Amino acid sequence: MRNPRSAGLTSIGARRTNRDGEGRDVTTTQDATLSHRDRAVLRAVAAGRCVLAGLQDVALHIDGINFADQFAGPRLVGAGLIAASTSGLALTPAGRAAIGIG
Repeated sequence: MRNPRSAGLTSIGARRTNRDGEGRDVTTTQDATLSHRDRAVLRAVAAGRCVLAGLQDVALHIDGINFADQFAGPRLVGAGLIAASTSGLALTPAGRAAIGIG
């Protein structure tokens, strides 16, 4: 079995803050893997080439074409790397850090 790092994968951490049963904030950290494809989507978002296909959906259109990886949008939103903005999609600070732009 190959090491994910040797396959060009980068480990990222996603943090979520939720309320527990007693109303207290609880932060959890979950490791995820950022693939070459994920980084390419992040670069497309940074370049303004990516939009959401619908309001309730997180299906992506890149350069006006439906993106075949139907899980990429929810995965990147869930990891806190992209978010909807008034102009479409935008990288979050974590998304900019993941592809090395300030």
